[in-house]
Amino acid sequence: MDSDTLAKQKIVNARLLELSRKYKIKVIATNDVHFIQAEDAEAHDRLICLNTGKDLDDLTRLRYTKQEWFKTTAEMQELFADIPEALENTAEIVDKIEQYELNHDPIMPDFPIPEGFADADDYLRHLTYQGTGALPGADNRSQ
Repeated sequence: MDSDTLAKQKIVNARLLELSRKYKIKVIATNDVHFIQAEDAEAHDRLICLNTGKDLDDLTRLRYTKQEWFKTTAEMQELFADIPEALENTAEIVDKIEQYELNHDPIMPDFPIPEGFADADDYLRHLTYQGTGALPGADNRSQ
């Protein structure tokens, strides 16, 4: 685990709590998620190295805390045991979410096809070739 990154995060969290109390702003329990299970942390660390072109032993490379897995309710309760209001405030937000289902096809606008085109596909072909210098139906590979 990159203890330096985690230590810095703890300092930031403490300051956020101070500001929350000073300005009477509710805090919520959150967790940055980059992978599903705790044991995926090493794979994620290597993926970051691959994506950034850095070696694992490079001291200047991007590092995460390796705490970025999707935590269970019990894990979040343990993490925020000293700040129960954060869990309560998170539950308050969840309770305000309106549930609904999208049980119909998407509503799409009507785009009339200009005269002179057989159908939507014919018009789409025209738009695709427009401005390319290519001619629909012609062998344009040499252009």
